[in-house]
Amino acid sequence: EGYLLRMCSGADEWYALRLYRNRPDTRYYGRIHEQLRFPGPAARGSATIRHLGYDPALLEGRQKRDRNARLIEAALAETAGASPDRHSFYLFHHAFGAAGAERAARLGRWVQFVEAHPELERPPARPWIPVGLAHYAWQLSDAGAHAEAEVRARRLLERHGESPLLHLLLARARAASGDRSAAERHLASLESGRSAEAYHYFPVDYGLLRRRGQRLLGEIREREGRLAEAERCYRRLLDQDPTDLPAALRLVCVLVQMGAYRQALDALEACPALLD
Repeated sequence: EGYLLRMCSGADEWYALRLYRNRPDTRYYGRIHEQLRFPGPAARGSATIRHLGYDPALLEGRQKRDRNARLIEAALAETAGASPDRHSFYLFHHAFGAAGAERAARLGRWVQFVEAHPELERPPARPWIPVGLAHYAWQLSDAGAHAEAEVRARRLLERHGESPLLHLLLARARAASGDRSAAERHLASLESGRSAEAYHYFPVDYGLLRRRGQRLLGEIREREGRLAEAERCYRRLLDQDPTDLPAALRLVCVLVQMGAYRQALDALEACPALLD
């Protein structure tokens, strides 16, 4: 009846229902970020769509962010106390319409709402539920709360299936606790790139996730004293992205530990931003 097609915007990719049979009972609904009310089954198609709507210059030129914010706030007022399902949808997009500390605060409020309505997370959950919960776990991990992030990531794996983001979260948590072999198993799962359909709703830069996983592997090798392997990890990262400052810094540190001072100076000169 329909096909989920791969969408690409810059480095981000996700899947969306974009090709479907023309039926009278197929309708879009919602004030903004309209959702397709589609009665039939959908398979994954082979075509790719290049999505230009998130281009920063285009967003600014059309003042789309301001328009979206106004529409979402109106939708939140309409759905408050009436429909937990629809309200959670607009709270989700309200969070991801912000950045930095404001996004973190809004995402936290969205999680509180979802946890106050446990029926929202029961499979088959709406696609924005596992996506938002995975990003909240990532937010916790970034703040150093690895134990809580790990609990949430494992719950998501059990309920909704695999995602590279979850495997990176679990690798981080296991590495922080000293369980390096488990961390490496999750990094291997991250590299395989398997992702359940539950997580296809939201744009993800899988290349970025893999680079972060490679950096974590380098850090694990450093802690184990396997410095030559750590050096190779960081050099591979810098071959892919010469502006990767964390990888450049770790490479310099590893080379100093190895006594390769001339190479360490060369690495510093290759990345002047480290000296700013």
